[in-house]
Amino acid sequence: MDARHAMNVGHAMNVGHAMNVRDAENMTDTAGTTGTTDTADTEDVMDIRDVRDLRDDDTLPTVLGIGGTLRPGSTSEQAMRLALRAARENGVRTAFIAATELEFPMYDPGNRPLSPEALRLLAAVRRADSLVVATPGYHGGTSGLLKNALDHLQELAGDPDPYLHGKSVGCIVTTGGWQAGVTTLTSLRSTVHALRGWPTPLGVVVNSSAAPFGPDGEAVDPKVAGQLASLGEQVATFARARRAGRPFAASAAPVVTAA
Repeated sequence: MDARHAMNVGHAMNVGHAMNVRDAENMTDTAGTTGTTDTADTEDVMDIRDVRDLRDDDTLPTVLGIGGTLRPGSTSEQAMRLALRAARENGVRTAFIAATELEFPMYDPGNRPLSPEALRLLAAVRRADSLVVATPGYHGGTSGLLKNALDHLQELAGDPDPYLHGKSVGCIVTTGGWQAGVTTLTSLRSTVHALRGWPTPLGVVVNSSAAPFGPDGEAVDPKVAGQLASLGEQVATFARARRAGRPFAASAAPVVTAA
């Protein structure tokens, strides 16, 4: 990938809303309907019933979270929500596509039409400034559900900015051990690179064997909390830079575990 210019982004106001991308067919104003709130987040979660353009509001860039598992409140979903909260605290708005919204048929490039759920995913990714992707580690790789969702991004190949071109992606992996976690994180970052995205300098592995989150959804280990906050800050910084027209430079992206 071609290196881009370095950026100098000042600290933004700590504002923003979380949004849950659901229905792209009957869209209303994105500032309209208030949904549920996160366990570890007291801000309103906006139910986006119109993803026609998450970038209609030019005042705030958008960070899109994708992932988790089909189990509500999974470790990977909790980790992603904490990272998205940190992103909002650094001057962006956030949207969230849960794993339950990724249940569409396996990707087949020759199969048309795509499911409504797949079209919603593509619309949200197309219009996001940065992403956070969270997955459990299954036998050294990402979940099949998430990989299928990422495979659908092939449909963005013909866009002016194809795939994840110019977008930073924060990668989070939760596993029952460190070895599988680091292997899965490396795999996820490689997939992001293949999609022309920029993995953030910090990638986080959370060891789920140690019950990393409490009943309130907050991280029990301060190191885990700090790393998820740092990842959220990084994607927010890159998202603001992208919205301001200041692409960032390629840099070394170390694998960091929440030891």
